[in-house]
Amino acid sequence: MAGTPTSILDARETGDVSAIDEVVSVADKLSMLENDKNALMVFANSLPSEDVTNNLFYWQKDEILPKSGTTGASAASAASGATAALNLAGDSTSVYVTLGDVLKFPATGHIYRVSAAPANATAAATISATCLSGVTSTIASGAQWVRIGNTFEENSRLIESGALISLTTQETQLSNYTLTFRKAVGMSRREQHMKKYSGDARNRQRLKKLLEHCEEINNTLWHGVSGTEANGRTRTGGILSYVPAGNTEAISTLTEDELDDFIRANTRYGSGKDKVLFASRFVSQTISQLARDSQRITTPGSENKWGVQVTEYLAGVGVGVKIVTDHALEGIPGSTAAPSGWDGYAVLVDPADMGLKKFAGCFMELEVDIQENDRDGVMDAYKSDIGLAIGHDEHQAAITSVTG
Repeated sequence: MAGTPTSILDARETGDVSAIDEVVSVADKLSMLENDKNALMVFANSLPSEDVTNNLFYWQKDEILPKSGTTGASAASAASGATAALNLAGDSTSVYVTLGDVLKFPATGHIYRVSAAPANATAAATISATCLSGVTSTIASGAQWVRIGNTFEENSRLIESGALISLTTQETQLSNYTLTFRKAVGMSRREQHMKKYSGDARNRQRLKKLLEHCEEINNTLWHGVSGTEANGRTRTGGILSYVPAGNTEAISTLTEDELDDFIRANTRYGSGKDKVLFASRFVSQTISQLARDSQRITTPGSENKWGVQVTEYLAGVGVGVKIVTDHALEGIPGSTAAPSGWDGYAVLVDPADMGLKKFAGCFMELEVDIQENDRDGVMDAYKSDIGLAIGHDEHQAAITSVTG
């Protein structure tokens, strides 16, 4: 018996074409969301790297004697030539003075010469000093002192009570671990061989997992905490775990003056103008708006030596820093709410004092066909075994909590 066809009045239109007869237009490429969260990983991999054969690696940092400190108690005014007891225990720098040092107190103008070596250079707080420049005002507790040099009498010796008059600093050992990152890519035999508009399914899944692998490495290089766990699992410390508390500043409203102060304070040590400020998209936007009128933001042409896009901010102190926007530093993706969390982060790093460590050279290796013999499917996996070495933590700094 004949069926009852659907009738169409007037000329046929595209809407009249049966769905089963319609060839669907599908792009041969899939749009990938969040494929830009690996700026720090790309940057770190562009720096000098080293293969290691132990998951725990060490490095040493050192510094010269600090030249200034603060007092731990007030001191009365003194006339020139008078001997006074000065308490330098306002911070740990009291251990860094010795016989013959000349100290100046900028707030009052006092100048003293250390006239007797501290009895115990590792614990001394109060020293005996001769006033070289008398001032009527008193020295307050917490006042800054600065070593401006030293002075000794003619034909003097550098031996005091049988000991050499010498102070130096001892090297400090720092360490970190490599962390094993693995990201599996699996699919059934049937899915592998299905014909799809988007192309080869296995390669597309590999690309997707590679992006996830890169993002996880990137986040760990920021936020990881060094340590060990059971069964040989090791964790690698990220940059933020090595930034000293004294170099971390919470700034809610970022102004040009605040930014200049931060750059001035934290480019004093290390490679200075070659430091890189990794900023969230929000902080990058804020800096760009601040510098719009003063034209202190420049784009250094094709300079892209770290594999990431950079701009440069010229601080009011005459030092420029490179700025890299890292999309991994963000709060809620796509949110129009007030900035929160990592949205308010900007981290200043010193590329001359940083390196990537790769266990047995393992970085971005793709292991192919690692499935069990009886599995009706395929399995691949990305593997990286890496850690970060931060030469001197004082060379790094961070801004947090920016909301405007």
